[in-house]
Amino acid sequence: MNELLKRLFARPAIAVELGISSLFINTLALAQALFVMQVLNRYVAYGVDATLVTLTTGVLIAIGVEYAFRQARLAVARGVSVRPDEKIALESFAVLTRAKTAALDQFPPDARREMVSGTATIESAYGANNLTTILDVPFAVVFVLVLYLLKPALALIALVFLLAVFALGVYGGHASQKKTAELQQATGIGKAIRSARSTPARSCARRGARTSP
Repeated sequence: MNELLKRLFARPAIAVELGISSLFINTLALAQALFVMQVLNRYVAYGVDATLVTLTTGVLIAIGVEYAFRQARLAVARGVSVRPDEKIALESFAVLTRAKTAALDQFPPDARREMVSGTATIESAYGANNLTTILDVPFAVVFVLVLYLLKPALALIALVFLLAVFALGVYGGHASQKKTAELQQATGIGKAIRSARSTPARSCARRGARTSP
């Protein structure tokens, strides 16, 4: 989280663009809730078809503009981590290329593959999707406040759903951390067993190569 925010504020111009686009996106997201309320208050109450056509056209335009803003924001967000990811990749490969072959042979093949694929994991963790998700979180409070001004009952329902989703997310995060730790431990044990089995075979092969005429 801290690293992601550090990367974001290292590019102030992009950070401002992302903040403004997030404001527009989450403001347009209110159109769907307002559409439902207006249909219930105006069309259902009075039954004027022209009102329904106008409201439907307006909400469709708002949804289209919101989608365009989201795609544009995603494209801008991809530029936040380009330089840090490139720097990490170059430094990682520089270390691997400068390392001695004998030192690398001491690591199991799985560990060497993880060293190479680690940069892809970092790129995925600090990618544009995670960044835009974090930017949308503060606007959830604004969404609830706007609903409260319009209809307190709807704000209460939205708040309950938000708290439920947050609780499920925290529970899922803790559960996945435990499972991930167990998986890593089991993977480490498996690698140690494979390495222990392959070491005697390598030693025998080397001794055989030395004794052969």
